[in-house]
Amino acid sequence: MEIRHSRRLSFRQAKISVLAAFLLGMTLSAVQIGYDLIKERNQVDTTVYQVIGMLGESAAQFLYMVDKSMAETVVKGFFEYRPIRAAQITDEFGKVFARKERPAVKGHAKWLINILFGAEKKYEVPVYYGSDKRPIGKIKVWVDNNLIAWNFIYRAGFILISGLIRNGLLVCILMLVFYYMLTRPLLKIANQVASVDISKPSEKLLEFPARHKDDEMGMLVHTTNQLLKGFDETLSNLRVAEEELKRHRDHLESMVAARTTELHEAMMEIKASKEAAEAANRAKSEFLANMSHELRTPMNAILGFSQLMSRGTDLNKDQQENLRIIRRSGEHLLALINQVLDMSKIEAGQMRLNKKNFDLYCLLDDLEDMFRLKAEDKNLQMIFERTPEVPRYIHSDEVRLRQILMNLLNNAIKFTEEGGVVLRVKGEEKEQGAGSRGQGESLRSAYHLCFEVEDTGAGVSSEELAHLFQAFVQTRSGRQSQEGTGLGLSISRKFVQLMDGEMTAASESGRGSIFRFHIQAGGADEVEINTQQPVRRIIALAPDQPRYRILIVDDRWDNRRFLIKLLNPYGFELKEAENGKEACEIWEKWEPHLIWMDMRMPVMNGYEAVRNIKQTAKGQATAVIAVTASTFEEERNLVLSAGCDDFLRKPFRESDIFDLMQKHIGVRYIYEEETERRDNEGNPGTCNLQPATCNLPDLSSVPPELLTELEEAALRADMEMIECVVEEIRSYNASAGELLTVMADEFEYGKILDLIRKEK
Repeated sequence: MEIRHSRRLSFRQAKISVLAAFLLGMTLSAVQIGYDLIKERNQVDTTVYQVIGMLGESAAQFLYMVDKSMAETVVKGFFEYRPIRAAQITDEFGKVFARKERPAVKGHAKWLINILFGAEKKYEVPVYYGSDKRPIGKIKVWVDNNLIAWNFIYRAGFILISGLIRNGLLVCILMLVFYYMLTRPLLKIANQVASVDISKPSEKLLEFPARHKDDEMGMLVHTTNQLLKGFDETLSNLRVAEEELKRHRDHLESMVAARTTELHEAMMEIKASKEAAEAANRAKSEFLANMSHELRTPMNAILGFSQLMSRGTDLNKDQQENLRIIRRSGEHLLALINQVLDMSKIEAGQMRLNKKNFDLYCLLDDLEDMFRLKAEDKNLQMIFERTPEVPRYIHSDEVRLRQILMNLLNNAIKFTEEGGVVLRVKGEEKEQGAGSRGQGESLRSAYHLCFEVEDTGAGVSSEELAHLFQAFVQTRSGRQSQEGTGLGLSISRKFVQLMDGEMTAASESGRGSIFRFHIQAGGADEVEINTQQPVRRIIALAPDQPRYRILIVDDRWDNRRFLIKLLNPYGFELKEAENGKEACEIWEKWEPHLIWMDMRMPVMNGYEAVRNIKQTAKGQATAVIAVTASTFEEERNLVLSAGCDDFLRKPFRESDIFDLMQKHIGVRYIYEEETERRDNEGNPGTCNLQPATCNLPDLSSVPPELLTELEEAALRADMEMIECVVEEIRSYNASAGELLTVMADEFEYGKILDLIRKEK
């Protein structure tokens, strides 16, 4: 194989060496030339000043004696130095006394001379006379750089040309040296390698090049010979391996059978692991169910009895404030419990949406009223924006959407100290084909809704932003506030994903945050929206009804006590039982109209007790309502399948109790609002209790201190305190209290404040 000249090692090595030498030589030459240039310039200046110094005294003497002929002789003396082109002597008034010049020397490369030495150089020296050194004139000399520069240029050219010649000779010498020392021995080794018989590699080993046995090429030859010997051993091993392969081929069937057995055993292990995982998951679900019951059951008593106590009129202000603290703390604890249970449902894949038709504009207006006061309390600006494309009536999960927006807005206000918070809503109608229509449903229009919450608060660092939506993870600001569980954003994002959307966040520490999410929603008509009826307070049972018998079954005394204290003032016949067995015995003898049945009890649980009651014809006439603290949907299905007529979760409100009794056994009530309307209007039911359509309440009979308390509660959006103050206002003006209750339920705190300020 022939190697091109330009690819030979000798040429490449020589090229690199010469290039390095050339660069070094040119650098040194440039330094030498620069030094000569500076030296030449200094030499010219020195010589000119020496000449001026030698002739200066004579020029001063003749100038003083005003002897022009002798002064001209002195001027001629300057031309002994060839670079001087012109010289003159002037008197103290600047008049030329003597002057002589000669033609400038013409030469080539004037631009180069100007670069090296500049244009024609002029020297000017004063002439002094006498011991007092009185100036009597000046000597001026002009130097022609052409005469100086060409001597320097010739020297510089000689230096450069000699350097190039040296480099050329160095190239030739190095190429010859490298060829005989590198290229030629390597070509010999390569030819020997090419002649090796691959079937018998060690039969003909390589020979060492002359004078290269102990250097790198000798090492290369030695290593190659070792490889050739190793190839022989490898060929021998391959032959042995081929024999081994032949033997193993005979046992292939038995090996496959053994492997099949191992795979079967592995599958059995996987199955056992799966069963263990399912058992662990069931244990987790059972644990969460038990925790749900154990935590929510005492919460039912705390919140229930606080509701009963708030109805009392014999509490002083300190006691009322303590009661409000208990209720707020209980509600906060219940919210934390619900967050943990919501996350458990999400992880177990048991969270489901409860879609219905609702008014999106009303939802946004409620949120604006609710959070505007909180923002104003911190001197923040609150802005709600929505584009005209946003539909008013939609079909989606109102509760989850409200929960998402409340969580984002609450966080925005909590972590913002100055500036404001903005909620932007955009909508886009999508084309929806017939395939998106559910069975039995009419074809709905579909919308892509985008929500954006922006604040000017503390912001989130880039490191924390990556973990913002992880469960139980809080930012630095969240930890400093010492509030929350770190679940709000994680749960909100899961809710958004259930609505076929996604949530993202953009933030910078100290520059605020922007949370964006989008959901898919169906369209709805106004006629499909269910108008929420206001909560009415029951003051008594309607006349001409049977005396209803109510059985309360619960293993906890405080839960039974709450229901007894709630129902007893209305004239119901009440009995209680601590377990399912005792409940069956009382039911058999007493035949109650309705049973409030706790499902988790000792001795006999509620499921077994309900089955025993409902399996008889007499039991079918008894309404049984399950009371449980579980939040899992399968628990509802389980109790209904056991025979219960309905399902109530702890903690509950007193209105839930009365509504279910009206639904299942037909109890009729007298409401406080009906009495007031008969007194005021003579025609009950003519007002729908909506603040926008009813007459404004008359607050003139309400004490000023109560109005002040109500104003403070509305400014803080403190729902519990508002409820307590409104209850006190009822004692002075029942109709005003009822209307204020409706306004509070609709979160119309701004209207409440307007009423109070107008009254003041």
